[in-house]
Amino acid sequence: MLWSCLVALSLSRLASADVVILNPAEMKAQVSFGPLSLKKFTLEATSTTGHTASKPFTTSPYSLTVESGHSYRSTLEAEFSNSIGARTTLKLERSVHTLVDNQAGPSTVDFTYPTAGKVDTTITVTGGTVAQYEINAFTYTSTEQYSGKVSHFLPTSGPSTASAWIPIIPSNRVFVSGVVYLRTSSGALEQRPLT
Repeated sequence: MLWSCLVALSLSRLASADVVILNPAEMKAQVSFGPLSLKKFTLEATSTTGHTASKPFTTSPYSLTVESGHSYRSTLEAEFSNSIGARTTLKLERSVHTLVDNQAGPSTVDFTYPTAGKVDTTITVTGGTVAQYEINAFTYTSTEQYSGKVSHFLPTSGPSTASAWIPIIPSNRVFVSGVVYLRTSSGALEQRPLT
């Protein structure tokens, strides 16, 4: 009876443990977005054979340990500082795979975008005040796609007009969408699409 309890306990701890990398290799490089102030970012690398590694960072350059001998596709989600307290993020997904092999040394996978910029927005509601909003911007190239987002929850005495910006990599076509919740004079929340 005692042995079965110990075995069950050991197995449950094993199931919740981190993935063990048996043959480690390193991905490393710089992350920068020109004039945008980077607060933190998370990098995820997924191989064509199902290996995955992910880690949060607060500074650049980064170093991510992965299983050696595999090709990895990278996804990076960056969060930026802003003056209004909104959560401002940009997610980059690459379709190109990079071979990471410890026999060749560290693999360089840069995320440097000197022309990164902002989509400036102004939200104005009638019949209430701005309570909460989320605005998204999306664009892509042949090898990458970029999803910018800003979201903010305002206090009960929020304004009828709010300004925000969405991080994005400049492109000929940027698709913008969003939703706003306004607070009526009775205190009720109403959802409105942004137009």
